[in-house]
This record gives sequence, C-alpha cells and structure tokens, in this order.
Amino acid sequence: MESLLVAGPLTFQVDSRFLVIIIIVVLILLLVGYTIGSRYFGFGPHDVKTIHTFEYTGDAAKKDAPKGEGAPHTRTITTETQTGRTFWDWLAILTISAAIAGVAVYFTYSQGQHQLRVQNREAMESALGTYLTQMSQMMLDDKTPLLKAEPDSAVSLTARAETVAVLNRLDGEHNKIVVDFIKQSGLSGYRVPGTQKETVVRLDETDLNHVDFAHTNLSGLNLRFSELRHTDLHGADLGLSNLTFADLAHANLKDANLRDADLIFADLEDANLEDANFSGVRTRGVDLSGADLTEAQNVTQTQINQAGAGGAGTKLPDGLHKPNWWSEPNATVKPTEENSLAYPRLQVDRLGASLAPIDKNLKKAVGSEIALPQDVDTFGALVYSVQPRGLAHAAGLEAGDIIVKMEGHKPRGLKDLEATVHKNLYEDDDPMVQFTVRRWFFVTKGWQQGVLSARIGDA
Repeated sequence: MESLLVAGPLTFQVDSRFLVIIIIVVLILLLVGYTIGSRYFGFGPHDVKTIHTFEYTGDAAKKDAPKGEGAPHTRTITTETQTGRTFWDWLAILTISAAIAGVAVYFTYSQGQHQLRVQNREAMESALGTYLTQMSQMMLDDKTPLLKAEPDSAVSLTARAETVAVLNRLDGEHNKIVVDFIKQSGLSGYRVPGTQKETVVRLDETDLNHVDFAHTNLSGLNLRFSELRHTDLHGADLGLSNLTFADLAHANLKDANLRDADLIFADLEDANLEDANFSGVRTRGVDLSGADLTEAQNVTQTQINQAGAGGAGTKLPDGLHKPNWWSEPNATVKPTEENSLAYPRLQVDRLGASLAPIDKNLKKAVGSEIALPQDVDTFGALVYSVQPRGLAHAAGLEAGDIIVKMEGHKPRGLKDLEATVHKNLYEDDDPMVQFTVRRWFFVTKGWQQGVLSARIGDA
C-alpha cells in the first residue's frame, strides 16, 4: 500500500515498432486505394457505371436483328467516372464526422455531469436528513437531552463533531438549513466565554476552512478562534457575530453583512471585502495586510486606526488614510479623539511590533472577547501587530501573543513597558533578547506558554 501512495502518475508507453507497422499499413492502403485498388477502396478515379444505348431504324434493319428487332443503326456508350478524393473531400468528411463526434461527446459529458450533480445532491440530501434525524433523537433523549447537556459533555462534543462534519460536506444551500436548525433550536448562538452559559453546539475554535456559507445567516454566532481560510461567506449575514481571532485569510466576504461584528485580532489578509458592510464593526488588532477595502461599505477612520496591521498592500476607501504607526518607527500611540483607542500602544522600530500594556483598561476593553488567561493580571503586554522586520518577527512573535516576561522582567503599564523595551534593545550588551510568551493554539484549543528569543543583530 505504501508503494502505491508514493508512486508517480501513471504513464502509457507504446512500442515504436508498433507505430512503424501502423504507418506502413496506412501508406499501403492509401497507395492501393489510389491505384490498382481504387475500384474497391474508392479513393482514386474509377468507372462507376457504363451505359450502352442501341437505336434501330427501318424495316430492313429489323429483319436480321435478334428477335426481329434488326441491326442497330446508332450505338451510344455512356460511362460515369468518379474522380479521386481531394483534400477538400477529406476535409468535408472529417469536419462532418468531427462535428457529429463532438455533439455526441458533449451530450455524453452533459449527461454525465447532470447525473453527477443529481448524485451529489442526493448524497447531500441524505447527509442532511441523517444529521437532522440524529440531532432530533439526541434532543429528545429522555436520559441525556442535548439541550440540557453541558458544553464539554460527551453528547455535546458528539453533536458538535456531527455538525462540523456535515457543514464540510454540504453546499451553501444545505448549510443554511443546518445553521438555521442549530440557531432556532437553541443549540447555538452568541456567547462570550466566561460571561454566561456556553451554547451546546459550539462553533468557536473550529476548522471551517473552505466551507460554503454563501448567503447563510450566521448572525450572533460565536465563531471565535475559528479557522475560516478560503471560506465562501459572500452574501452571508455575520451581524453581531463573534469573529475574535478568527482566521479569515483569503475568505470571500463579498456583500457580507458584518454589522456590529467583533473582528478583534481577526486575520483578514487578502480577503475579498467588496461591498462588505463594516457598520459598527470592532476592528481592534485586525490584520488588514493585503486587504482591499476600496469598495467596502461604512468603513470609518476609527476602524482603520484600530487595526493592528496593514501596509502598502492595504487599499482603503476614498477619504481614509493609513495610520502613521503602520510605518513610522518609535511611535507611542495614545488615546486621542482621532483614533478613539481604549488603551495606549507602544511601537518601537527596532522591535518591529506594536505592544499594548495589559492593565485594567485593556482587560475591560477586550479582555472578555479575546479571553485573556485568568492568571494574567495587570502585567505583561499584548502584541498588537508585528511588522515584517525587526526583532519581534525574527523571534517569531505574532499578533495576539501575550508577552508575560521580557528578559525575566514583568512589565507593568506603558512607562514600565517602554523602559523595559528600551533597556533590552538599546542599553544591554547581551545581543540575545528572550520573550516568555502566551499564545493561543488551534490544535490544543487553549493558551500555551513558551520562550522565544532572537539576536538583536538579526533584526
């Protein structure tokens, strides 16, 4: 089996001697067909029909003629000859044959595609029916009804696995039914972890890459930390949905309604945002690298100012400008009327990152949305954005990381954070800088702590 998996593509080899024999046979047929065998093959010129006509006149001529008809007075011979097949004859024959063959092939292909579509639709209908039956049975179970199950119970995890599996199998038309079912039945909805009881069927922290959600009503759903790369969301209703830390890179959000959605630290890199509605969207820390917002609707300068990343590839609507801290080094960004930030940020060119000190203001602003670890109190820094240069990029820091320590020191507040960064980057002789970092991992579905380091000279 292993050898089959690693084998290359199948190839067909034809013996050259066989090809030579075929060519010789064809040449012989053509030669005979246009010469001595033209009568039988019909390729060359040959007599098709000969007509002999006899005319008898006068009584004397009839006396000695067979059966009293007399000798012929006039004899006429008519011969009908067929000329050889010309290039244009062959072209006409081949054209007609090719047209007939093409129509036959197209008809066969169309029939095959239609049959395939019918089979796919029947398979999706069957999968959807099976899913709805299973979920209904779980909801009506006397011992462990699904609606009363705990979010992490076996029955809830089974329902979630079944839901994600069927969403990956179905198209947008059928996925609408699935989403409507789990929403209207109360199995899923908008929840912020830690603030109220979780929904039974959770779609947060879920792999939904490439799923077809076109024109689906996803409003109010908790899709926090979900993977939605290359997902088709065009025309979808995502109003009030929680897309915090969601990976939406290359997703199709054309005509999507994002009204009042949370896109905090979401990744919108190279996403299609044509005519997407950004009214009331919270964009703190969102990655807009390569995003084209020129035709997006209701985008404000405040939303752009709050974005965590952007650059030369980011395109904005007319009248809006890129924030200075996307490009200017050593900028300390503080709340102003223009940017309307709920907390200050520190951007250092040599570090190549924008940092926000973790304090009560930040925890109040985004703490519940990004689910800051409970043991991270009022120290450390949240990595707001990372530029493709500098020490942070060399160390492997990412937007959304929490720097718990920098060279063993826990920074507290903006001034202490600024002093810590300056000391380690500009004053210490040690070329190595070490970061103790908390990061959310999709695989383990939780915050994990690790140590990253980089050499200042590599920045």
